[in-house]
Amino acid sequence: MTHPSHLLKELETKARKRFGQHFLAEPVHVERMVTLGGVRAGDRVLEIGPGLGILTDALLARGAALTAIELDRDLIAWLRTRYPAVDLVEGDATTLALPPLVGTKVVANLPYNAGTRILLRLLIEGPPDVLVVMLQKEVAERIVAAPGERERGSLSLAVQARARARIAWDVPAGAFYPPPKVTSSVLHVVPHPETRDLARFDRIAQAAFTAPRKQLRNSLSQGLGQPALPLLEQAGIAPERRPATLTVDDVWALVAASAVT
Repeated sequence: MTHPSHLLKELETKARKRFGQHFLAEPVHVERMVTLGGVRAGDRVLEIGPGLGILTDALLARGAALTAIELDRDLIAWLRTRYPAVDLVEGDATTLALPPLVGTKVVANLPYNAGTRILLRLLIEGPPDVLVVMLQKEVAERIVAAPGERERGSLSLAVQARARARIAWDVPAGAFYPPPKVTSSVLHVVPHPETRDLARFDRIAQAAFTAPRKQLRNSLSQGLGQPALPLLEQAGIAPERRPATLTVDDVWALVAASAVT
């Protein structure tokens, strides 16, 4: 494997902060990600932000039918020459039309500056069969935070309502070039098969965390713009609880109550 610093020198370019670029430079993490995703020959796989191709190489070596989305136009021509078998899409994964995701696996080192938005979009518009994505550890901890934990918020609820998520392992800053100032984590996400009124779920969850340190009677009222006490009573939720104690089932109870109050 050629170190990212040498490839960047050959390309006469550098990592771009505005794209959140930190290129993975230790193959052991790449192989673990591909294995965790269960990638086999013929699997449809989506990679977001292939960058210099270290993960791309590993996915192709497993025989994946690979689609990749890359925002950095300076890398596009090089990637197309290096990987003619890859369906390479130029654009921003937060806004462009995504390829069909059902029946697809996502394996990606997501850009730091857009990782949360991309993950949520994949879950909302897909979902794919499984996602193995690398994010900042701080973000990953917010995603998997359990009820009552300090990191729990509307992001935790949004992801956990749609999928089972866990942190598989942490990746130190030294595994990247250039090294970031934070630790990263590999997240294993398996979407739930059922679909419900997730748009209403998200609205209630976001409203509940309008003022996360307040009691739910105040935070939810502020977020909804109307008194929330009748809604909480209908859902059987104590109004003095804090937003961080909400479970996914609690929010579904609030969704059901909002349809009758």
